[in-house]
Amino acid sequence: MEIPPQSLIPPPSRRRSLVTDLCAGISQAMGFWGCDARHPRGNQLVAAGFQRLEKDPALTEGSSRYRKPWQGGTIELHSFCAGWYSPSGEGVVFIRHRQRLFSCAPGEPIEPGRHTHRLEGKSNDLLLDLSRPFLAWMLDHERWILHHHGPAYRAACWRHVATLPGFRPWLEPAAATRWIEHLLADPDTTPRARECKTTPPPN
Repeated sequence: MEIPPQSLIPPPSRRRSLVTDLCAGISQAMGFWGCDARHPRGNQLVAAGFQRLEKDPALTEGSSRYRKPWQGGTIELHSFCAGWYSPSGEGVVFIRHRQRLFSCAPGEPIEPGRHTHRLEGKSNDLLLDLSRPFLAWMLDHERWILHHHGPAYRAACWRHVATLPGFRPWLEPAAATRWIEHLLADPDTTPRARECKTTPPPN
């Protein structure tokens, strides 16, 4: 295999920036998934094939957990964390309050706020690679949402999450989907999210 010229290999600082951008995108998407769970026509995560696991009574904060088989592993969503878990290899978990991605040792999804000994920080290259099944699910879910609800629904979600305390809006939904598609297809040529910025969500 031909080795690309050194000048064409993205520097570590740029790959770190892509992971930072991805974390901002997942954080915004978690706000969207909260809207899906509270949809007036019924829980759209359940409609999209997720199993809803009731909130642990011992936890005073947080949401129910939503679990779905995906690419030989499991997608699980919760207001504390979201990730793809593998039974036989490393998975990836985004911890919302830390705004960070972690690798996760093989096994069942972690309980939110517990069993964090299974999480480990890894190189940005490895985190991007481990994130691929999760990113593929994110794109699949957005296609499902677009098909069933049209673009106006996600635009309304975007406007809603922009009003939440401490929230910083990321890319508008269509641009966010294109950015993740690019990242999944070719991280080396994916632009920084700020280069794709669109207008702020209207009030």
